[in-house]
Amino acid sequence: EDITQQELKLTAVIGFKGDVVDGLILHPDNEHLIYPLGSTIVVRHIISRSQKFLRGHDNNISVITTSNSGKYLASGQMTHMGFQADIIIWDFEKFELLHRLKLHKVLVQSLCFSSNEQYLASLGGQDDNRLVIWEVASGKPVCGNSSGSDKTNAIKFYNNSDDQIVSVHDQKVKIWKIDFVGRKLGSIPVNLGNLKRTLQNVVIDPTDNFAYVCTKTGDVVEVSLEKCIYKRLGPIKKLFSLGVTCISLLINGDIIVGCGDGTIAKIGHKDFKLKR
Repeated sequence: EDITQQELKLTAVIGFKGDVVDGLILHPDNEHLIYPLGSTIVVRHIISRSQKFLRGHDNNISVITTSNSGKYLASGQMTHMGFQADIIIWDFEKFELLHRLKLHKVLVQSLCFSSNEQYLASLGGQDDNRLVIWEVASGKPVCGNSSGSDKTNAIKFYNNSDDQIVSVHDQKVKIWKIDFVGRKLGSIPVNLGNLKRTLQNVVIDPTDNFAYVCTKTGDVVEVSLEKCIYKRLGPIKKLFSLGVTCISLLINGDIIVGCGDGTIAKIGHKDFKLKR
C-alpha cells in the first residue's frame, strides 16, 4: 500500500534553551516574546500564551534580532564547514519570509538593523569574518569588507546614524563608516591603551557618545565613540563569574548585565559601581 508521508505540524513547544546570546527578545509591541529553538523561531503572546512559529532555516539558529519598530525580524543560522549560512529577514506584521540572504559561510555571528530600518548589518563567524551591509527593502548587499584577522563577536549600528557601526573583536573595538555612494566600508580602531580583555558584546548609549563593551573577564569597558578612546573599566572592585555575556541600558543610563553564572546585575553609569 502507498503511504503518503506528511510533515508533522508543530502546534506547541515547551522549554527555552538559552544558548543564543541576546536570544530572548521582548518585541517592541510589549505583547510578544521571541526566541529561537533549534531551527525554529517561537513567537509567544504574553497574555494569551498562544504560540506561533517561523520556520525557514535548515539548521540551528545562531542569532536573532528585531528592528526598532518591530516591523522586521532577522535571524541567522549555523551550518556545516564550506556551506553557506542563511540569513532570513521576516515581515513580523504579515508573519512571512521577506528575504533569504546568502553570502556568509558556516555561521552568522551577529545581526543588527539600522535605526531607520533601511539597512541590516550582518557578521560572519570565525571561518567567514566578513561584515556585510544589506538593503532591507530589496534584500540586496550594498557593500562588505573583511572585519579583520581576529575573531569578531558582535556588531551594533549607532542609534542616530545609519552609516556608522561598532564592531567588537576578541581584543579590539572598531568604528566603521559606510560609504553608500562609493559602496565601501572602512574602519578605524579604538585606542584601548594597555587594556587586555577578551571582548564579547556591546551596547551604545542613546546619544552615540559612548559604547559599553562586556568582557569574558567579568567587567564592562566604557569607550568614547567621539574620541575613539578607552574611558574606564568597571564595576569597581567586582568581577562577575564566567564573564559578562549580555548588556543593556536603562532609561536613566544605568547598565544591566547578564553573566555566565546566571547573575543579573545593575551598574551605575555615573560612578560605575554595583547597585543593589
